Amino acid sequence: KFIMLNPATYVLEPMVVDQIKALQGVSTEFMHRPDSWAGAYQYQQFIDVVKDVSSNGGIVDLLGISCYTGPSGYTSGNYGSSAARYRMWRLASYYILKESVGSSGIVYFDASFCSSSTVRPLEDPNEWLQAYQVNVGQPVGDSYVHQQGAAGLASSDGRQCTYKIFGRTYTNALVLVRPKDFWDCTDYGDGGAVVVTLPEPGYVLREDGSLSARTTTVTLRNAEAVIVYGISTAPSNTSPAPTTVTVNTSSQSLTPTTSTTPTTTTTTITPTSSTSTSPSSTRPSKETSTGLLGRLRGLMQRVK
Repeated sequence: KFIMLNPATYVLEPMVVDQIKALQGVSTEFMHRPDSWAGAYQYQQFIDVVKDVSSNGGIVDLLGISCYTGPSGYTSGNYGSSAARYRMWRLASYYILKESVGSSGIVYFDASFCSSSTVRPLEDPNEWLQAYQVNVGQPVGDSYVHQQGAAGLASSDGRQCTYKIFGRTYTNALVLVRPKDFWDCTDYGDGGAVVVTLPEPGYVLREDGSLSARTTTVTLRNAEAVIVYGISTAPSNTSPAPTTVTVNTSSQSLTPTTSTTPTTTTTTITPTSSTSTSPSSTRPSKETSTGLLGRLRGLMQRVK
C-alpha cells in the first residue's frame, strides 16, 4: 500500500510540494490539462515536481477532470475535433512528464474517463483514442524548451502573450507541448498560433492512430500539443538553446505547413525501447502491454 496526496489545484503551493516530496506520491486532479496553467513557468514547476517524485521511487497519477474536453473557444487545431485536441494534449504532456529510463519511480497516464464521475464504464470506448496505443519508444533525455516567443493578445489588457513550447525526444518521436500561455491568454485559435520548424521531417500523430503527410513544420496554438513520429534527432545531455519566434499580431500571416507525399517504402517498427526507426507511411505500430496500456491497467488494479 502507498499514500498519494490529492491537492487538486494547490499542487504547486510550497507547503503542498513539501508534503508531496515527503509522501512520494501525488494525484493531479483538475491540473493535468492544457488550460489549467497560469503560464509556462507553472508548467515547468509541475515538470520539476513530477521529476522529483518519480526519480526518488514515488508514484504520480496524472489525473485531469472527468467529463471535460477543454475551455470555451477551444478549437480542433491539428485534430478532428476540439475534444481530440484536448485528449492529445494530455497524452503528449504525459510523454513530457514520463519518468526517465532507469528511474525508480513511475508516472501513470490517467485518461480521466467520464465514467469516473458517472459510473458508466460502458461509455469509456467513446473516449478512447487509438493514439494511446501507438509506440513512441522510450525517452531520450529530459524535457527542454524547444521554442519560445510572443504570440496572441491577452484579454485583460491587450498585451502580447508570451509562450513556451516544451519538447522531449523519444526513440520513435518528438513530443512538443505548449501549455496555456498565461491566465488571461484565452485565444485558443489561430490568433495566437505559431509555426515550429522541425529538426527533420516527420509525421504528426492523429488521434485515430494514423499519421499525417510528411512535414517539416507544425503549427501550435495556445494550449496545443503534437507528437511528431519518425524524428530521431535527440538533444544532448544539456538542453539545446530554444528558438525564439515572435508573431506580429497586427499583420499575422501563418506559414502553411510544408507537406510532401510520404514514400511508398514501409518500415516495420519493433515495439521495443531500444530501436529508433522511421515510421510507416500509414500507421505506426502499437505499444506492447508493458507500455501505456499496461500502465493504465496497472493503475486500475492499484485503484481496486
